[in-house]
Amino acid sequence: MNRFFYFILLCFISITTVQAQKSSLTVDLGYRNKSDRANWGIGTQFKYTLVKDFRLGADAMIYIPEDSYMGLDIGVNAQYLIHLQERLLVYPVAGLIISNHRFPSDPKARHVTGLGFSFGLGGEFYLSQKYFINADLRYSLIDKDKPHWYKDYALFRVGLGFRL
Repeated sequence: MNRFFYFILLCFISITTVQAQKSSLTVDLGYRNKSDRANWGIGTQFKYTLVKDFRLGADAMIYIPEDSYMGLDIGVNAQYLIHLQERLLVYPVAGLIISNHRFPSDPKARHVTGLGFSFGLGGEFYLSQKYFINADLRYSLIDKDKPHWYKDYALFRVGLGFRL
């Protein structure tokens, strides 16, 4: 039984590493709605292809402070790649997000952290074998235990990526 387990494990590792060992890194700008301050952000995304058209991603976005208001989003997600043309692909995205915001004007809620679910649609247009333009639109549903001013929001990201 142990040999069979190790055989299956070895097959799984071989398939996931040989078939598609592709990873990419994107540096992007983002804009979120439904926030009075700190709407613009700078972020990064790391994506790793597990099998043919399925990949996992991790991303972070830090929002540019306005009057000491700032935010940070960190997320993990899954994506399914749909190839429309040779140089163009789109993907639905769904995952978890941790959203942390600092609002100094509210003394009871100086730091608010929420856990939520994000979903949306993204796309990549390949400029060459290595470089691509990435854009995605996601909507984040943050947990309901939050102040009235801390709302669910949409986030639009656009950036330049490269394969590692």
